[in-house]
Amino acid sequence: MSTTTAAVSVDELERAWRAVRAGQFRARRRAVDGWVSGSGGPDLIPAPVVLVVGAHGWSGTSTTALLIADAAARRGTAVRLVDAAAPARSGFAAAAATEHGLDETGRWRQGSRGPVSVQRLAGPVNRPAAVPPPPAGQDEAVTVVDIGWPITDLLEDLDADPAGQYWLGALVRSAPLVLTARATIPGLRRAEATVEALAAVRVHGGRVVLALLGPRTLPR
Repeated sequence: MSTTTAAVSVDELERAWRAVRAGQFRARRRAVDGWVSGSGGPDLIPAPVVLVVGAHGWSGTSTTALLIADAAARRGTAVRLVDAAAPARSGFAAAAATEHGLDETGRWRQGSRGPVSVQRLAGPVNRPAAVPPPPAGQDEAVTVVDIGWPITDLLEDLDADPAGQYWLGALVRSAPLVLTARATIPGLRRAEATVEALAAVRVHGGRVVLALLGPRTLPR
């Protein structure tokens, strides 16, 4: 099945970004059913879970994940923020206000940011499929996962693991996903290509939401 999409002009992008800045936009809210299936999934990532992945580098993935977690926490929801990026590329090195040391496996650092618990990798990994499962959650109602890997690496590992046996791949195949991109023509083209690539591997039809990072100011 093929789909066609209309081209987006720079003027349209600028109008949309001005509307967002002014609060003049419509938003839809949809209940998240949470985890569908996956190896060890229900014990490791309790429902609901939201993934955040970038269509390209420097698209605001870590910032978006942090904002989602903080927004849920402000509403009184218990939140866990999981950073699946290798430590060298982590966007959460300074996110935790309090550090709680390593988990029992010694592979995850644990901390907290107010009511948000933060878990990030303690040691290097070379592929998304090599990321170890995170420690089991406590009573968190929402888990936000910042994938933290280039989309090309993620898709390559998914191709090599069609059944989605590793925990991160199983989530990518089924969980609601926020895709970040810059509000530019190249950024939108990368986002469009990424959505099409993800559609080919997402077996349960989980929703993909596009989050655009715009400029601080626009030319008049």
